[in-house]
Amino acid sequence: MLSATVSAIALVMAIGPHLHVSLQAAIDEAQPVTETAVEETALDESVPELPETAPEDDSAPLSMPLESDPIAEAVEAVSDPVDPVAETILTAEPETAEPTPVTSNQVAEAEWPAILDQVSAALSAARTAKGNFVQTNADGSITSGTFALNRPGRMRFDYDDPTPILIVSNGTTVAMEDSELETVDRVPIGSTPLGLILSTDLRFDEDVEVLSILQNADRVGVRVSDATGELEGTLTMVLDATSYDLQGWLATDGNLQTTVVDLFDVEKNVRLDPRLFRLDDAEDEEDER
Repeated sequence: MLSATVSAIALVMAIGPHLHVSLQAAIDEAQPVTETAVEETALDESVPELPETAPEDDSAPLSMPLESDPIAEAVEAVSDPVDPVAETILTAEPETAEPTPVTSNQVAEAEWPAILDQVSAALSAARTAKGNFVQTNADGSITSGTFALNRPGRMRFDYDDPTPILIVSNGTTVAMEDSELETVDRVPIGSTPLGLILSTDLRFDEDVEVLSILQNADRVGVRVSDATGELEGTLTMVLDATSYDLQGWLATDGNLQTTVVDLFDVEKNVRLDPRLFRLDDAEDEEDER
């Protein structure tokens, strides 16, 4: 813009002297004609002739540079600039405001019973399992560790360092031990999503309310909520699309905070030490009895 303005100013400075000469020449040429006309004719006859000579000749050179004045064009362009970024945002806003549709992966409700039967059978068949997990928390942080489960109701999540957390379910209670703070917190298993995952006979028509089923070439996602209403939020079980083996889950609490757990290197129906599913404290040993 600065270079264009400088070029425009230089152009006007170059044209200016020629414009002055041209204007002066036109005036000098018109002057004798005007004087002669006044002397030879009456005053009332000379007045109409003036617009035909001097004004017409004087206005012609003046109007030309105004029509193509580069400074005027530059000022006009600056006074109403086009912001390409704002224009892009305004153009894209109606498209980006709408959520991405997911209906292409949704399973029709008429097909739910067949899928749910497969899921229930696969969960019941895997009485025990162990492997590794990766957990993505609602704040974006990621933790990992090892897990073991023994249906009904028993599970262990042992987090890798530096996370000082151990979660153990003994069948009735879920305990979370923080070795750094030296604390143990306990809640009933029925108040957590683990109660649904660790059931030996999960009845989709009684225990949970099925909200939706999504499926692609590799995975099936069954999104459920607690039919009793005691457990807030939703749980989406993620399973293999062929074997219906459990591959992880998404737990969304009442505040819409979602925790994602992915299972891998899973071994099913293996022998597990019963001591994995209790803490080394008096309260947990009492629960076991």
